[in-house]
Amino acid sequence: MPFGLTYCAATTEKDSKDISKLEPISAEQTAGFSGKTLVQGVVEPVDEVQPPIGEATDILAFVYLQEVYETREETHTETRTEIENGQEVEYTEEVTEEVTDWWEIERDEQWVKAMQLGPLQLDPRACRVDLPWEQAFQDEYKDASGKPYRESVEVIKGNRNVLLAVELSNGSVAAEPDFCIVTNKSKEELVSQLHAQEETQRWILLVVSVVLMAISFNLMLGPAMILINIIPIKAISGGVRAFIVFISLVLSTAIIAVTYLFVRFWWVILLLLIGLAIWVIISANQNRRAAPQLDPEPPETP
Repeated sequence: MPFGLTYCAATTEKDSKDISKLEPISAEQTAGFSGKTLVQGVVEPVDEVQPPIGEATDILAFVYLQEVYETREETHTETRTEIENGQEVEYTEEVTEEVTDWWEIERDEQWVKAMQLGPLQLDPRACRVDLPWEQAFQDEYKDASGKPYRESVEVIKGNRNVLLAVELSNGSVAAEPDFCIVTNKSKEELVSQLHAQEETQRWILLVVSVVLMAISFNLMLGPAMILINIIPIKAISGGVRAFIVFISLVLSTAIIAVTYLFVRFWWVILLLLIGLAIWVIISANQNRRAAPQLDPEPPETP
């Protein structure tokens, strides 16, 4: 598992790198186009969706919320650590507390079936729609018992200029595109946002890999850890245990780092090995001396 996560972290393709190499084109220029591209144009809803309350036109999606303001019991888990017989023991317990807040009692989210960007038709369920939600309606009222309620509607509006990052096939969105992103950001802002998200995901995979590797080391050392309990002084046994955990983390970090670098830059390592082999061969040939003459020379004739 740790090596699999490290492999994913090292080989995951970066959409931000691909998009940074593209130049935007107009929606009309996508006719018959195949490949990855950036398209500028106006996105419009093909069909209509209407929220249950309020008025909104030319919307791509809406979210209707109904909430009630009341006090409810909320349960969550808490973990505490205690030292028993020289070992750290974790106890998990459920804690219930009263929380007064707005609680969601009904939610309805709907999207249009399709969006139009010039000649391109986009499925909002197959694309990432990175457009801002805007509040279109909000109202508060009380029922007969005086309990507060709140209704609100947020919408994503169409008929706006957007940037579409997409992979096309013969003028249409590819069946399984590497990316399909509709955003109101500029190219530079989109690339920066994607790069930050990709690097965060990469580091999360690497950190999880190190933790899993360290846990594996500690499980392998489990029988030896039991012998530490023989030490009568708890401070010493705790220090030894902490030292072993620290060494496991250091070894895990080193192994994951080497694995990541090997998978990510294997071709560089291969070139270095080839260069080293050539250097060794050349050095060996340069230092080679002529074989000594072992046959005795014939005696001179008087």
